[in-house]
Amino acid sequence: MSIQNKTVMIRIAKANLKAEKTKNYFVGSVIALAAFLLTVVMTFGYNSFTNLQNESNFQALFYNLNNNEISRLKEIEEINKIGLYKEIGREKKEERLLSILYTDPAMMDLSNANIVLGKFPTKENEIAIEKDFQLSDDRSLGLGDSISLQFRNNASKDFKPANL
Repeated sequence: MSIQNKTVMIRIAKANLKAEKTKNYFVGSVIALAAFLLTVVMTFGYNSFTNLQNESNFQALFYNLNNNEISRLKEIEEINKIGLYKEIGREKKEERLLSILYTDPAMMDLSNANIVLGKFPTKENEIAIEKDFQLSDDRSLGLGDSISLQFRNNASKDFKPANL
């Protein structure tokens, strides 16, 4: 083999090694990026699942149960706690929305809700209201204050007044 052929072969080999080196850097970068993205997605999924678990203790929701069905559920040994919840209606004032609902203490516990001031409502015309929701701009509500609401009833879809 002549010197000229050897020189050409060496140049071709060096060019091939340089092209392979660049290709290997690119492949390595793609693998590293894929591993990073996979880690981010898995971390996000795990955090979403954990947040959902921490948000409430619900294991199942049942709709439109009668008293007999609720009693039968309470008899099932695997069910530790049953809470009752019923949305009555909604009142919307400007940007604020107030959901009017019935719930019992067990449901408050299952949904990790708590009452900061006052006590759990027990009488017919007692309500607990979220601190951030004010019904009028000129006054803020305190414990024991009376309020009037006009809300859309979920059952009849009519607007109803309520003095609480």
